[in-house]
Amino acid sequence: MKRKRFIKSFGFGIAGFFALGFEACKKIPKSIVNSVVIDSNTLSVPSKIVVDDSMVIDGYVNKLSFAPGESVSIYINSKIYNEAKIGIYDSNGNLQSTVTGSFSPQTVGPQAYMNGYQYKNPILFAIPEDFKSGLYFISKKIPFIVRNPKKSAMIVAVLSTNTDNAYNAAGGLSSYTVPTFSPILSFQRPYNLVYFSEKFWPWAETIGYDIDYITDADLDDYDNFSYAKVLIIPGHNEYWTRKGRVNFDQFIDSGRNALILSGNTMWWQVRYSNDGSQMICHKGLADPEKDPGLRTFNWHEKQLNYPIEKSIGMTFDLGGYGGGTDEGWDGFKIINQNSPLLKNTGLKNGDILSCWSSEYDGAPVKYVANNPHPVLDNKYNFHKIEMIGYDYGFRVVKTVATFIVLQRTATSGVIVNTASTNWCSKNGMGGKDGDKIKTITLNALNILLNGENAFTPLNV
Repeated sequence: MKRKRFIKSFGFGIAGFFALGFEACKKIPKSIVNSVVIDSNTLSVPSKIVVDDSMVIDGYVNKLSFAPGESVSIYINSKIYNEAKIGIYDSNGNLQSTVTGSFSPQTVGPQAYMNGYQYKNPILFAIPEDFKSGLYFISKKIPFIVRNPKKSAMIVAVLSTNTDNAYNAAGGLSSYTVPTFSPILSFQRPYNLVYFSEKFWPWAETIGYDIDYITDADLDDYDNFSYAKVLIIPGHNEYWTRKGRVNFDQFIDSGRNALILSGNTMWWQVRYSNDGSQMICHKGLADPEKDPGLRTFNWHEKQLNYPIEKSIGMTFDLGGYGGGTDEGWDGFKIINQNSPLLKNTGLKNGDILSCWSSEYDGAPVKYVANNPHPVLDNKYNFHKIEMIGYDYGFRVVKTVATFIVLQRTATSGVIVNTASTNWCSKNGMGGKDGDKIKTITLNALNILLNGENAFTPLNV
């Protein structure tokens, strides 16, 4: 009997046993006894290959960050029992590889929001050694990151996996469900990337720079990004571990730079479970952690002794909510037209850079006589800090969102902070002034990579 008929005839538990026995000469590890492994192609994908992603309802992977040569355990919930080939795509939707396996409908386990979906019979995909670092999607639905083990790119971009997990209500609860939220959330659930960074990832592949990609959890290991010149934080990166923040500060203090294309950044402290499969954030309520410095509160809480402004120059408390009823313009009013960041945009003082934002960050500001605009109040005695534009928001009271350039000390790196959750979304890079926003972002990258002056020249 042909192997294919055997698999179809006897079901998936027996099929998995048969596949393992058939492939024994290839020394398949014991760790995949419950997996069906049929084939994994490399980047040389035949032009007429037939890929069927239509039967995939949802799925997830065993973790979110891999190196070439590692195996991804893919858990798929299928519409039907079927042997099929599914695609592995880059962030622009281009087919990069395939994996073939036997797929079946799955049952969700108990308390799936916390314990994971507990799907059975994963398919293994061995990441080819020649896969470049990037953001990939299985069947255009299931995201994962491939890191660069050579650690050679000058730019490292961070996928905000903690924030994605916090917003994910798969299994019933998230960090935002009401009246009940879950302080423990599994990463092993189906989820989509939160829309805040959706326009960044495809664009980043077109700008001509090699970029290494990591996740939030990878920030806990300084070696994962210490070699870069620029760290990019796109979208909405709200949930940080203490180790991640310490490593970020070390990176900046060492003279390297950051491009923060995010708003409401570093708002909550989180922890991970011992195996890294869960994120813990009690949001200040009855956290059992004995170490007060690791309790999952807002970072602005005094007991954590780690103000957000000291790291990135501003905070959500001062920036507030945008896009609602306020006195702003759903974008930044330009007040520093000579900033090198605005090169080739045509923006002048008083112009509005359109970027509707749900949330903003803001630096301390004050008002002075004969100046209609807020000015920065350098309360933390940074070596240099400069505002490019601002918007008004609201958070109980009127707030001021600030697009700034910051150098904390004379020897530290430079931080360009756009302060908006939507800079990389359809409202920013994909919006009315998307071309200008992309130009500003690329200007910032060029300046930070080449060690050029990111501040307005004094003689202008």
